[in-house]
Amino acid sequence: MSDGRILEFHDVCGRRLGRHARVLAITGSLLTLLGGMLVYWILLTNFLFHIGNFVHDRVFDVTVASSNGSYRYDNAVCRSQNVSGLCATNRNDNSTNGGRDFQHWWSETRTIPLYLLLLLFPLLNFKSPTIFTRMNSVGMLSLVYLVVFVAVKAAGWGVNIEFKAAPEGSHAYDSHIAAQFRPTFPALTGVAALGYFVQNSVLSLVRNQKHPQHNVRCVRDLILAYILVLVTYVYFGGLFYITFPLNKNCITDNVLDTIASSDVLCLVARVGLFFQLTCLFPQLAFITRIQLYTALYGNPWPSFVGALCGFYYAIGLPCLVRCVSLKEEGRLTYFHIVFHGLLVLIGLANFVAQFFVLKDL
Repeated sequence: MSDGRILEFHDVCGRRLGRHARVLAITGSLLTLLGGMLVYWILLTNFLFHIGNFVHDRVFDVTVASSNGSYRYDNAVCRSQNVSGLCATNRNDNSTNGGRDFQHWWSETRTIPLYLLLLLFPLLNFKSPTIFTRMNSVGMLSLVYLVVFVAVKAAGWGVNIEFKAAPEGSHAYDSHIAAQFRPTFPALTGVAALGYFVQNSVLSLVRNQKHPQHNVRCVRDLILAYILVLVTYVYFGGLFYITFPLNKNCITDNVLDTIASSDVLCLVARVGLFFQLTCLFPQLAFITRIQLYTALYGNPWPSFVGALCGFYYAIGLPCLVRCVSLKEEGRLTYFHIVFHGLLVLIGLANFVAQFFVLKDL
């Protein structure tokens, strides 16, 4: 912001509230973005895990059953450990050894997060988020599908909610009792606060659109976006909660986990959300990179990274390895030391020079 331009929201905070407010804004924004990326990574891992399980179970005729009774109703399942009377799941894999090998290499916590690196790392190197914004527009079809998906499930389950005490002797997993108040409600408001949080990303997104002159309508578009998000949250959360046929404590933060992995409609929903989050994750990474580099160097694309690699990896390390090898062979001379030392100094000078030319980029 050396030329007085407003690049990000933290620049606005710095101009209006001072340097300390700018630092606080940058810190809070980066923490929020990193937290969002972590959540997206967990969701992508979960979706990919269940998609792989569905394909494997269909190919190798794997069935999933409870160990000592039923805990599932019309493809609604309860995986919560906090509800009594529920049973653990067993995977009856007819391929035996093949099933154990699959579970070893297809683990939600050990292997799949690493597999995602192969997919997402190349996508993080795009310089503009425009392609992902356009792809995410196509991914909005998954949202339309989710609207239909929840409506179909709700119609099949019917209304399953009671605002009274659970009858004595009733099974925990059949209870439709909805608590009218819980002291844990701040968890919901905290999630909602993050769900509506977009202040730190607006400038990064609208600055890269094809027709920036249309940004004057940004306020109107943001208001409409907030309203649509509110309607979507109330629709999904309210309708699913009212109609879910098992204990309400069985509903997890990822509601798709309360649907059996063998459910075809749920599989399509997971595939659609996986595609949409794959488009959103690089956008979050882009915004994080832009805000971090802009805050540190005043330029969203500093050129020091290539110079740093050229300094220590392309020049520094090879020169050191060469000198050490010559010393071990007893052939190291002052000429070698001076020659390789000059190469290192040239690389260092090139790296340092980047910080003096950033303002001209």
